[in-house]
Amino acid sequence: MLDQHVNTIPRIEQTGKNRLCSERSYLCDSIGTIIKTLNNATRMTDQIEFEFFPQMRFLIYGEPGMSLPPHIDLTRTNSEGLVSTHTFILYLDDCNQGGETALLESLSSTSDSSNVLVNPKRGRLLLFPHFCPHEGKETIAYPKILLRGEAYYSGFK
Repeated sequence: MLDQHVNTIPRIEQTGKNRLCSERSYLCDSIGTIIKTLNNATRMTDQIEFEFFPQMRFLIYGEPGMSLPPHIDLTRTNSEGLVSTHTFILYLDDCNQGGETALLESLSSTSDSSNVLVNPKRGRLLLFPHFCPHEGKETIAYPKILLRGEAYYSGFK
């Protein structure tokens, strides 16, 4: 289902220093189809539940050498005033070489000292707090395509 949207929504190319980053396409899950799937995937108990925001974006790393330097994600506020606490990444393609998401100990550390290195694998969902430093490793095999967005978790401190 999501594969169809990647190719129909216009892409915004990055320019300047962001040129080696991804192309982006923005979508709003106004009817909640994607949100329902994400809720089903993350529901651990009746007491632990994330609230996924409907504004999402596809990130397309369409050529070798594309990467994203170490950073932390900013919060977003939904239409009801709820401020996000977490980032989600849903990988839509396998990247057999390169393109990993490295969760770092700090912004000054490198992926060589990362706590976790997540390989892009179709259907894999990565969910982490906004303040967790991370980077997108250089793509070797491509394309690397993912859906990225924000979520709120009420039990997060």
